[in-house]
Amino acid sequence: MHLNGGVLLGIAVLLARIIAITGTELSTNRFLRIRNIAKENDEERMTSMNSVPVVEKISRSVSFNAFHKIDPDVAVSQLVRAAQNSPKSEKIATSFQNKQLHAWLDGGVPPQTVFQFLALDTQGDNLFASPQFKAWLEYSMNFKKANPRTNTIPVIDTLAVYYSDEALVRIIKASKEAAHTKIRSDYFEKALFAKWVENKKTSAYISNMMGREMTPDEAFKLLTLDKAGDTTFTDPRFGTWLTFTKVFKKEHPKLKTNPAIDTLTTYLDDQVLSKLIKRAEQSPGMEEMATYVRNALLDKWVTDGKVPAFVVKKLGTSKERTAELLRTFLDKIKSRPPFKAEANVTRKRKRYANVVYN
Repeated sequence: MHLNGGVLLGIAVLLARIIAITGTELSTNRFLRIRNIAKENDEERMTSMNSVPVVEKISRSVSFNAFHKIDPDVAVSQLVRAAQNSPKSEKIATSFQNKQLHAWLDGGVPPQTVFQFLALDTQGDNLFASPQFKAWLEYSMNFKKANPRTNTIPVIDTLAVYYSDEALVRIIKASKEAAHTKIRSDYFEKALFAKWVENKKTSAYISNMMGREMTPDEAFKLLTLDKAGDTTFTDPRFGTWLTFTKVFKKEHPKLKTNPAIDTLTTYLDDQVLSKLIKRAEQSPGMEEMATYVRNALLDKWVTDGKVPAFVVKKLGTSKERTAELLRTFLDKIKSRPPFKAEANVTRKRKRYANVVYN
C-alpha cells in the first residue's frame, strides 16, 4: 500500500500525538525517517507504509485507548490500514479497527461519515473487494439496528455520492469476476437499477449504462422475480419492476400489448397469476397494483378470446366484485375494433330499415 507524501506527513504527526499520549519509546531516528519520506517529492523514492517499522511497533505497543483519545479521522484509519498490510501487525490492526468502529457506533457517527474515515471514497474499481468496505457494510447494518428511529440513507445512495453511475457500473462488473464478491455485485446491481428507476431514468439510459438492452423481461430476471413464484407481488422489487415497465410502455407507444402482462404470463400461469391478483385486491396498499395487473390480464384474455365464464372462474370472488369484473370485461370486449365495426354495421342496417319501411 503506497501512500503519498502528504498522507505520510499526516501520519507522522499522528504518531507524534500518540507518542505524547502513551509515552511509547520510539527512536528519534525512526520518527525523522517518516518525516523525510513525507517530504520526499521523488516518486521513485516513495516507500510503502509496510516498510516503515514504526507502524509495526505502534501496532504492538500502543493500546486502543491511545487511538481513542485522538479524534477519529482519516489519518487514524490510514495508519490502521497500513498496519493491516503487514503479517506481523495485521491481527492487532484489525482489532484496533473493530474497536474504532465500535467507538464510532457508540458515538452515533453516521455511516456516510465513516465511509470517508475509511477512505472508501478513493477505492476505485476494487471497492467491493476491500476489507474496509465489508467492515463498513457491517457498520451500516449495526448503525441502523442501534438507531431504528433515525432515517438512515440507503447504502446505494451513499455510494452514489462518491461514485458516478459509470464508476459504479465498472465496480459492479469488476466484482462479478471474483467468486467472493459476486453476490455483493449482484445485490448492488439490483440496487443501482432500482435507484435509476426511482430517479426516473429512461429505459434507454439504463440500457446504455448496463451495456445491454433492458426490457421488462430482462429487468424481471435481473431482479430475480422470475424465481419469486407465489411471492411475486409481495417481493419489494416487484414495485420497482412494475414502475419500470410502465415507463417502458410509455416510451414504446407502438407496442400492441402490455409488456407487464406479457412478462408475467411468461413466468406465471393463469391459475397462479389469478390467485396473486385476488390476494392483492384484498391486501391494504396493494389494490391499485392489483387493479392495473388485472386490467392488463383482462385485455390479454379478450385478445385470446376467453369467455366470461372463464374470467369469472379465475378472478371471481364476492358477488359485488364478480359483477364489477364482468362489467369491466364486457366493456373491454365492446371497445375492441372488431366489435365496434360490427356494431356500426348493425346500427346502419337499422337506420336503413327505418328509412325503407317508414
